[in-house]
Amino acid sequence: MSFFQWILENAEAVMALLLVNSFYVALLACFVLVLKIIYPKLSCGVEYALWCVVLFRLVLPTNFSLHYSLGYYSHHLFETELPDLLTGSGFWEGWLQGQVFEQSGFSWMVLFVAIWLLAVGLISIKYLALKIKLSKLLNQAHPIEDPWLDKAINQWRREFGVMRQIILIDSDDFLSPFTFGLFSPVIFIPSDLIKEKNPKILEPIIAHEMAHIKRLDAAWLVFQNIVQILYCFNPMVWLIVRRLNGLREEICDQKSAQP
Repeated sequence: MSFFQWILENAEAVMALLLVNSFYVALLACFVLVLKIIYPKLSCGVEYALWCVVLFRLVLPTNFSLHYSLGYYSHHLFETELPDLLTGSGFWEGWLQGQVFEQSGFSWMVLFVAIWLLAVGLISIKYLALKIKLSKLLNQAHPIEDPWLDKAINQWRREFGVMRQIILIDSDDFLSPFTFGLFSPVIFIPSDLIKEKNPKILEPIIAHEMAHIKRLDAAWLVFQNIVQILYCFNPMVWLIVRRLNGLREEICDQKSAQP
């Protein structure tokens, strides 16, 4: 079976999955936004958990086969109500049935899925290129050997109860500190900050990055990136990811500021 045949035969199912799950996310996002309006002082941790649930919904089945479930009614809407509403136009009827270009075997659904696959491929390549760059940097770099920095890392490891080995590396390739890796986390710090050796600057950075390690944020970021790639056409997903990134940094700031 050729790749085009696979797209042709599965385009309707793929499109239904993406649209129905996007419909779910829109409803759940409205719920979170209304809750945020009702409780404007909602904690960052609670709001973060709610947006995580919204994003996680995108990878769940669209229908749980329950007549009172949201999946049942959304399938009814997309597969029955909407087609019946639009069948007054021959064009829309053909579009919904994927038979606009019957002679060539082409359809709008196939076009949509083909464009979606192209976008997914391009974004995936960009994402993998960054991962490869970080991996090369990790292989080429050497851990920083500084008694004061080692003491600061060990102090915050005990504070957060982190048992994994932490590697500290300086880099000229990145302007902001960040953490990479899950099982053997690596903290990247700009070389200029290391050269200054200012405890008032470096210790909050180490504490902040250690909070990311404690929360296993690296694992969630992988999941978040996969969902964002698969639903790259949905602007709401990008907004949710942006909000999650901001909340994650706020939570780590709060945790690292604790005595």
